Amino acid sequence: MMRAVESSPYRLAVLGSCATRDPLNHSGDAVEVAWYQARTCIPSMMASPRCFPDIQKSPDMPLFEQRNVQCDFEKSWRERLELEVDAIVLDFVDERFGAFEWQGSTFTFSTAFRQLLGDAARQMVERYINPTSGEYASLVAKHLDGFCERLQDVNHLIINDVQWANLFEDGSALPEQWHRLIMASNRLLDTIHERIARRTRATFLSLPKAAYVARLGHRWGDAPFHYTQATEERIVAAVLQAAGGLRDKRGHTSR
Repeated sequence: MMRAVESSPYRLAVLGSCATRDPLNHSGDAVEVAWYQARTCIPSMMASPRCFPDIQKSPDMPLFEQRNVQCDFEKSWRERLELEVDAIVLDFVDERFGAFEWQGSTFTFSTAFRQLLGDAARQMVERYINPTSGEYASLVAKHLDGFCERLQDVNHLIINDVQWANLFEDGSALPEQWHRLIMASNRLLDTIHERIARRTRATFLSLPKAAYVARLGHRWGDAPFHYTQATEERIVAAVLQAAGGLRDKRGHTSR
């Protein structure tokens, strides 16, 4: 864990996944997370909002997951860009879920959505778009310019440009069933990051790809986006450095 800082903590909003939120647990009291939304993807974020369905929901789902699904339906991420924070940190790991169409709009086909709504979720999915398909990559590409336009006026963006890991911490490769998804996901992440870099003023963490190592026995399960503590500590150190630079820049321009 990082030591406490003498200055006030960085107030951050996170739109992404555990690949950003978990590393912040190593920040000591250097960070205050003002808001965190996960389980959403670019095609959903850029689609038309819909009211959250008024149907029976699983009573066992954590409120955090219920809120994520509701935010995905209502597209409330747009309002969060106005939050008074030092930085808004984005990552795109949750493009991994793919998308589905319902009532003329698009939503994230997240595990939380399926578990929360149960049988009703299956009935709602008019068409599923697999995240490894060319169709999904084309759908993301179609919306990227519009997504970047939404971000252009936000001058305190940090992009956690993570990559899915190919190796566990003991040097072994991830199981074969992950290989195709790792390759497709990293290709898509590269496309997203490159477009945002060209079209916005976002600050990128830009860690080397070799820095991303998967943890064996991770509390959320073994996966290429569940990283070792060493990887998480590198991520949070880079986030703090970027947030500090943005705070200094905003303080200078306000004087």
